[in-house]
Amino acid sequence: MSFEEKGAWLYLGAAVVTYVGYVVALLVRAGGAPPADAPWVSTMLGAIAASVVLSVVGQVVLGVARPSEAHQKDVRDEEINRRGEFVGGVTLGVAMVVPFALTLLEQPHVWVANAMYLAFTLAAVVGSAAKLVAYRRGFR
Repeated sequence: MSFEEKGAWLYLGAAVVTYVGYVVALLVRAGGAPPADAPWVSTMLGAIAASVVLSVVGQVVLGVARPSEAHQKDVRDEEINRRGEFVGGVTLGVAMVVPFALTLLEQPHVWVANAMYLAFTLAAVVGSAAKLVAYRRGFR
């Protein structure tokens, strides 16, 4: 498994784990009340920060564990990264229709922000999955 593929797995894991952690923490902090009544801003900011830290620290650990692989990037890695980022970007663009619609419908900020966070998470998951599929099956 290449260094870049390991990085895609890491990014996928960080996105999923922190989003699931956010939802669980939000429901726990709500304590049976509607999730919109929970302190969602601090919970969301904590989850986003945790995602960034997990991704960065994970990349550093990968680089330290296998320093010889860290800078070995070939044309295939670059093409896979480009296509994965494209797929993730398209996913983000499509998914952002939901928070845009919620804003136009003048829904509470909590739902707009949660829809945006979900859109970013979906983009990370779909983009990483596209990279991993390309690593395993190649291009068509």
